[in-house]
Amino acid sequence: MIQRILMGFFLGTLYFTTTDKTSTKTGKLNINAALFFLVCEYTYPSVFGILAYLPSEYALFRREYHDGLYGVSAYYLAKVLALLPIFTIDGFHVILALTIGVLIEQSSTAFGFMLSAISPSFTIAISIAGPLLTIFSLTGGLYANIGQLPGYINWLQYISWFR
Repeated sequence: MIQRILMGFFLGTLYFTTTDKTSTKTGKLNINAALFFLVCEYTYPSVFGILAYLPSEYALFRREYHDGLYGVSAYYLAKVLALLPIFTIDGFHVILALTIGVLIEQSSTAFGFMLSAISPSFTIAISIAGPLLTIFSLTGGLYANIGQLPGYINWLQYISWFR
């Protein structure tokens, strides 16, 4: 919690005057960088949190699934709804930003579930997650111009929630 507060304070001071300079190229780049950082801040804790959490629950899920208590879709939907944060804040811009944040977290949580489901162990899931998240962030548009991506990796921009 303290880490989040300190990081929020640091980022707030870093981008505090950016809205005054939105008409300049530097201001637009600063806003782009702040939004990209926001996507990263929502993505990484969600993905790695699910990767660390799901293996401990997998044996129970497998047993209950094979006993016919519920299906994969019911389990996934229940987990997603249980992890969904609830916000009550006024102001359209704040609600819009929080909605985008929730969508980013849901995308990264689904990605974490997928990696955890296809990986035979936690170690393999972690070693797959890092490079894939790096590829998605690189093809998200901040580090590389998405119009200039080679054809063989151009398709990645369409499945990356960093974009």
